[in-house]
Amino acid sequence: GAELKAQKRKARYNRTKTRQQKDIPTTTSNLPVATTPPIRRSTRPRKYTLKKKAQQEAANIALTLTAMFPDHFALHGTAINPDTGNLAEYRELLSSSDGDLWSTANDEEIGRMTSGLGPTSNMPTGTECLTFINKNDMPKDKKATYLRVVCADRPEKPQPRRVRYTAGGDRIIFLGNKTTKTADIQTVKLLLNSVISTPNARFMTIDLKDFYLGTNLPEPEYIRIPIHLLSTRIMDLYNLHEKVHNGFVYCRINKSMYGLPHAGKLANEDLRQYLEPHGFVPCKITPGLWKDTNSDLMFSLIVDDFGVKYTNKTDVDRLLTALQGKYKTSTDWTGSRYIGMQIDWNYIQRWFDLSMPGYVNRALLRFLHRHPNRHEYSPHEWSAPVYGSRQQFATHDPSPYVDMKDKQMVLEVVGVFLYYARALDLTMLPALGTIASQQATPTQRTMEAVTKFLNYAASNPDAIVRHYASGMHLYIDSDASYLSEANARSRLAGYHYLGPKPDLSDITTPPRNGAISVPSKILRNVLASASEAELGALFINGQDSIPERITLEELGHPQGPTPIATDNATAAGIANDSIKQKRSKAMDMRFFWIRDRVKQGHFHIYWKPGKENLADYPSKHHSVKHHRHMRPKYLQEPTSNRFTPLSEN
Repeated sequence: GAELKAQKRKARYNRTKTRQQKDIPTTTSNLPVATTPPIRRSTRPRKYTLKKKAQQEAANIALTLTAMFPDHFALHGTAINPDTGNLAEYRELLSSSDGDLWSTANDEEIGRMTSGLGPTSNMPTGTECLTFINKNDMPKDKKATYLRVVCADRPEKPQPRRVRYTAGGDRIIFLGNKTTKTADIQTVKLLLNSVISTPNARFMTIDLKDFYLGTNLPEPEYIRIPIHLLSTRIMDLYNLHEKVHNGFVYCRINKSMYGLPHAGKLANEDLRQYLEPHGFVPCKITPGLWKDTNSDLMFSLIVDDFGVKYTNKTDVDRLLTALQGKYKTSTDWTGSRYIGMQIDWNYIQRWFDLSMPGYVNRALLRFLHRHPNRHEYSPHEWSAPVYGSRQQFATHDPSPYVDMKDKQMVLEVVGVFLYYARALDLTMLPALGTIASQQATPTQRTMEAVTKFLNYAASNPDAIVRHYASGMHLYIDSDASYLSEANARSRLAGYHYLGPKPDLSDITTPPRNGAISVPSKILRNVLASASEAELGALFINGQDSIPERITLEELGHPQGPTPIATDNATAAGIANDSIKQKRSKAMDMRFFWIRDRVKQGHFHIYWKPGKENLADYPSKHHSVKHHRHMRPKYLQEPTSNRFTPLSEN
């Protein structure tokens, strides 16, 4: 076999050589001087590939977004190459048409982290977070971690091109407590609702500059910087040529640099110890929620961003005076932006709108997704049930698995849109949940679902949620869809919102209000009945509401029993101990947890028709007609009316 293959190779070589000799002239005198064979080109007009079309459209979208949403362009914390319209890292940005601007921003970051850029520059001093050292000055028991450069377009800042140095935290060994208490989305929404529901209350924000970089480390860490990141200006200013070792310059980390696993904990603890003598202390239970012991002022803290509720401006001035004794601060008295969301306040009519302009378009730009030619009204495919059939059949996905590149895209789509869906657009949650359940082994059908989801996002880019003033009492609608997901799983959903204090003897559903949270999860267990799925939904919604009830109490809004509506009479009867059951121990645990909480006066479970249940929509996939009808019920649109019936009839 080997000899036969060798003969074939030799014959193939001879044929090629003979063909080449026929094309060579017999005499060299006729050969033209310094000529090259002509390149064969098609006479047909060249067509752009889909990728080039997407890149060209991405560049156009980038320019449009910069003009339309200059204050919200950086919600993703990424930078765009102005030449291609694609997301880019520092090396690519340095070679772009804005390379000089990014190089200047990089020098400013180095000066900010070290000792400045010289006495005659615009940055004569720095934070002394980093100190350049020789490689031999590093202790033998320490290892230098790597440096990651994070770039972001920040047109709302004095320096619109932001460069930040972060340390590789996975290489740092720290055995102490690294947990940082910070507020979550639910805490912020409850605080904002408390502002609009409290007479004469207002909201403003405070930002601390270089919050991490002002806290000393208990012991120094070390990092190495590639010399290609250091300009000639920096190399000469700090005399770094003699400190280069194998293409790197080594630094000692003196303070809480971004990326260190314990940086957030140390900075937060330092702030707490500094503010406590001034009367500002964290609440006992809710993470990230603070109060003033001398007034009704309260604020939420997320890293270095303060969201402040106040009724007297003097109290805010006292907080600012205390902070400015140690930190550099910037304020926004309009309170129009917080944790990446735009807040439009109407204190007269007592409502506010939450939105994130430009976020979806920025995400589409990241994935080079073209806007669909037709408007997409549904985020996910819907399999219509066969009405009248005694048996509903499950669907099977025979499509092949995708490669690692497409798998990574699935992971990124879920990660990018999940925050947006949890914060604003609940219509995306069921579709994201179904895609996320397949992200470990995505198939071609999963990619089709991702494409449909992105088309829906492109067709409905800017969701707005309106919250109205209320009595600050928590209400919950609970629902579940039995066997609606793959592998015989069921999906639960809830709709948590605020309303007036209820009359438990005759509960009247209050007018619709913006959601505080919308749990939409796939239950891990295979359940035996629809009532068990509904009971599981009551269990999960009840557990999720405990932190919300505590936060409302600490905000100064006492809570009675929380009304939880369900459209399953069996589940309601079990929770209220009016029906006996015989099931597994796992189901028994759910029975007794809900039942005990009802007896303790934490919840009031009652039945409500499914067509009036706000949790019905995020608990399953629906038809296009139903999506078009329900979207204005949950999101603020021109046709929205919180007093109209929820059902289509």
